[in-house]
Amino acid sequence: MRIALLVLLFLLKVIAFGDTEFSLSTQNPGNLFYSGSAIEITFTAPSDRAEWILWSVTDVEGKRVDGGRFRLLKKVTFSPKVESTGLYFVSCKLQNSKSPVATTRFAVIHKILLAKPEVQPYGINVASANEPETLRATQLELSERLGSAWGRSALMPAVSQSSEEKSEWQKSDAAVKMCERHKIALVSVVRSFENSSASSNSTEEEVTRFGRYIEAVAERYKEKIRVWEIGSEPLACQSSVPSLGAEDYAKLLREAYLRIKGCDPSAVVLGCVALDKDFDFLGRVLNAIGGQYFDALSICAYLWDEQAAKKYLCGIHDLLRVHGIEKPIWVNEIGWPTGKKWLSEEEQAKMLVRVFAVCLEEGVQRLFYSDTVDRAPSDSETWQGLTGLFDV
Repeated sequence: MRIALLVLLFLLKVIAFGDTEFSLSTQNPGNLFYSGSAIEITFTAPSDRAEWILWSVTDVEGKRVDGGRFRLLKKVTFSPKVESTGLYFVSCKLQNSKSPVATTRFAVIHKILLAKPEVQPYGINVASANEPETLRATQLELSERLGSAWGRSALMPAVSQSSEEKSEWQKSDAAVKMCERHKIALVSVVRSFENSSASSNSTEEEVTRFGRYIEAVAERYKEKIRVWEIGSEPLACQSSVPSLGAEDYAKLLREAYLRIKGCDPSAVVLGCVALDKDFDFLGRVLNAIGGQYFDALSICAYLWDEQAAKKYLCGIHDLLRVHGIEKPIWVNEIGWPTGKKWLSEEEQAKMLVRVFAVCLEEGVQRLFYSDTVDRAPSDSETWQGLTGLFDV
């Protein structure tokens, strides 16, 4: 995929401006249209009026490419005509007014052929089984349109592995099926340490209980999920796993690895799941297990620029080298927030392309962007929830 197209896609965020009584929308998540397909935009107003609405479409250079008018009704759908791929801006205004009452943007892209997961380095994080199904559906639709073959999510039920109640698996089953429909290969994040009572100073009984839980999950989904990530930022997850130390995590990782491989020897198990600068935690895990019990090293790295990415990945390579380990590296969370206190959309797009290029140059095997959509207001004080590629 050309860098110019990447920048275009990640610049695109759907925003409504102007009078809040009026709005523009499309049926396509992210307002992404394939070249050659019909573009339909719906204008919505609070009531019918004896007035005309003038609409226009301009390209990124401000050149008008189409326009027209329609009677102001509660809902009107119109179809702009554009001749090439690109980013376009739509504006609607009252006939006797200079200011627009509603604006939005859409992009026309070539249909991206979905590469097989084994040769596709890119993925996107999607909603967990406990989050709204509508959110996951939107994320998966956008992921497929962007040509992403991978999705990462915590889809497993937070239940005891011994339970046979069908209701406890329904959400997970539905989420897995939804990913299948969109041809998204899953990385399943297992975060349910608390289900096994495994925590600091875990007993053998607690570790075994956790292992039975993992085995039940792996057996159920072995034909559908081929990659399992054991934990996510275990050192940072104090709320769900109080004081889970590196040695305890190593025990759980070993148990999970053996159970999963017993169900599916070809499955890929991701381990360690370090958060940014957790080098001490990562080093102690590697001291405990060496290069065993994981197929690839997983890290969550919110790195702000190319220099930080290169320095961090060099540190990871050095740590693996010290322990005599050669394993692939997966960056399973990475992203940049946009908003009033954070980056602009253009800065986010440029940073994504630059840092992804550095990661691939440094031998990273898989990269998962942190989120498809923003989940917090743009004026939020914290950056969590603002790393999405789209506002939908």
